[in-house]
Amino acid sequence: MLTVNRPFRALCLAIASAVAGCGSSAPPSTTAPPPATNTGVSITGGERLGWTQNGDGADRYVYALYVDESRNELSGASCTASAPQVFDCQSPLPRMTNGTHTLQLTAAVRNGNDLVEGPRSAAFVVIVSGSGDTRSVQLAPEAVVAAGQPAQNTPPPQPSCGLGAWDATHVLAWTSGGELTEAGGARHSARPLTWTNEAGAEWRLNTAISRIEKGRRFVFLALTSNTSEPRLRVLRYREVGGVLGERATVLDGPLPHPPTAANASVAPDGRVSIALAWNAPLATPEPFVVNVDPRASPAVDMDVRFVSRAPIAGTWDADGRFWIVEKTGGDVTVRTGDTAMARLSVPDGDSIVGVQPLEVGSTARTAIFTSRGMGWTVTADVAATQQPSASRFVPDSNGGYQGLLVMGDGGIGCAARPSLSLTYARPAR
Repeated sequence: MLTVNRPFRALCLAIASAVAGCGSSAPPSTTAPPPATNTGVSITGGERLGWTQNGDGADRYVYALYVDESRNELSGASCTASAPQVFDCQSPLPRMTNGTHTLQLTAAVRNGNDLVEGPRSAAFVVIVSGSGDTRSVQLAPEAVVAAGQPAQNTPPPQPSCGLGAWDATHVLAWTSGGELTEAGGARHSARPLTWTNEAGAEWRLNTAISRIEKGRRFVFLALTSNTSEPRLRVLRYREVGGVLGERATVLDGPLPHPPTAANASVAPDGRVSIALAWNAPLATPEPFVVNVDPRASPAVDMDVRFVSRAPIAGTWDADGRFWIVEKTGGDVTVRTGDTAMARLSVPDGDSIVGVQPLEVGSTARTAIFTSRGMGWTVTADVAATQQPSASRFVPDSNGGYQGLLVMGDGGIGCAARPSLSLTYARPAR
């Protein structure tokens, strides 16, 4: 049943067999659903998608909606048991433009670090008008999706890396698997750091930062777990001679949405701020920054001052401004508070991999870099019509940078293939 202005029930998904089959040598099988036969249902795009889900533990599955072949993970999906092994589920629709769209729903389960997705449901067509339509339309429960049915040749999650602050001339490089290296200086040297990674296989390192407290150097590591309940855990270590010790868990708790990336900076009050990038745009702006204070409660407390529908990164500058980098349609917007500083056009196939506050004389600026070596410098307190000064580093020839920051007269780029690879990024002439 599809009813405008209510959660609508587009189709039934029946999860075949039990989740216990996931990861076994003989996962449950399924029959491919027939093609769509409906001609389209008019909606405004503001409704919620509803469906009846059969299966044991269906409230812990990961759901995704394919819109014209583009995958949108339904991070806001929720399911409530209505009978033994029967769940009523609903989720906000992803943002769609006006016009006709073909939708397919799918379910997946976590298997270690892998996301094992079942086949898609039968396609159904919606016509987004933005004007509303209160008709109710019955759509047949055509599809059966088998949780644990892996896609053919599904690749494992790709290792990633990033760069955080160490000091004025060095960076802290990390990989999602836990490699840590201090790098930089006039000789572009690199020093591996030793630490004991006690997190389970479901945890991935998402960002790292170093800071000095009362003459002692500490390293903060932020790990995320994208299981059925996404979580954030922040560990603090004291660094002495390249060894991290005195481990302390300074934050541990659930997140409202699964994150795909994070970056860290030091706030004016001395706390470490971790800006999270969600795995899909949200229906409305929500907080995306977590502040870490080792003296306070370790619970996750989202900072309500900073909100975004599609955050990419956030960072503090030396003047106490918080810069937000976010996706806006096909462009990237850079703003401080509610004031847009610049709008950047990132080419297709490129992505933001570095956001870095700069101090140039008495002017606060922020630099933004992409995987192909493109960069922009945005100046604070300048109208949004400014044309940010652009720069370019020599592109990495092995698939692009996964992290890139300015350091001295050039830059440092990183990639994980799968171990950490650091490159001195030369300015393009």
